[in-house]
Amino acid sequence: MPISTTSSYVSSPRATLNQVKDERMSQGPSRSEEDDIPEMELRGGVRGKYYERYTGSLQRTKGVPPGWGDDALSAFLQTAHENSFFVFAHHRNVYDLLNFVNDTFDRVLGVVSHTNHPWPAFFVARSHSAYLAATRLAVSGEVTESFASLRLAIEHAWYALHISCDVEQTKRFEIWLNRDDSDQSKWDAIKIFKSGDLKDTHRRKDPETARILELLYERAISFGAHPNPNGMLTSMTRNEDERTLTHSILYLNAQILPLMFALKSNVEVAVSILRVFGLIFTKQYVAAGLLPRLEQIVENLNDAFKPYLPV
Repeated sequence: MPISTTSSYVSSPRATLNQVKDERMSQGPSRSEEDDIPEMELRGGVRGKYYERYTGSLQRTKGVPPGWGDDALSAFLQTAHENSFFVFAHHRNVYDLLNFVNDTFDRVLGVVSHTNHPWPAFFVARSHSAYLAATRLAVSGEVTESFASLRLAIEHAWYALHISCDVEQTKRFEIWLNRDDSDQSKWDAIKIFKSGDLKDTHRRKDPETARILELLYERAISFGAHPNPNGMLTSMTRNEDERTLTHSILYLNAQILPLMFALKSNVEVAVSILRVFGLIFTKQYVAAGLLPRLEQIVENLNDAFKPYLPV
């Protein structure tokens, strides 16, 4: 039997995603109406509150520019964007939980940005940025690729904890900072920041969270951070008829089960990472009331994803 392989930008009916886009563009509330939308329990922030903080220096274009979607690249990007609308509109409980997690991350950034030593904020911010990248990739359907960003988010947290536990306070940070000065400094950094040593530091401080985060780290490697079978096969479909067996590689995987698996992993990683930072900023976490927020995320995690669990 002949075997063929194809690539596909989207795996669910395109009309469904486009319909969400069209409805939002034609019937969406005006700016003033949007500003009046009340805060919901899990959303934890006013719409647009952090928009400027997350936006780079590129000039923003309002509306869809002429020609957008007429070539393969912009069509891919537009489909990914529409998939994000689909999650927002049709899986709102999940989206609200993701938003609450993001707001909690932002509150942590507010805490660490006012400490005596600024370097931990570097790692918190980059971990948060990697978490947002993973979220962006997952909601757009780039399920496999989202796990690579989750791994990066975990590693930033482990680096921060490992440096903060340095008995000499600044030695590990200086080795990290000078990593690319020479071949010797590069190898010094590699020796100091071995994966096993990062994990050992976490185990000594919080064995239970360390155990969970190591499992999530291995999950990230298995499902996309490395080119392993789980990551490849999760975003692949198989169709067979009497004459041909076809495997389709999904660039945008809109199948609900893999999508929700990626988003649930996203939240689980975020909670564990935020607990790691709590080991560094324990007093600040207590003063800012961050620990109850982490518990609230955990409490809502199973409820948000329960409808998508396989029967």
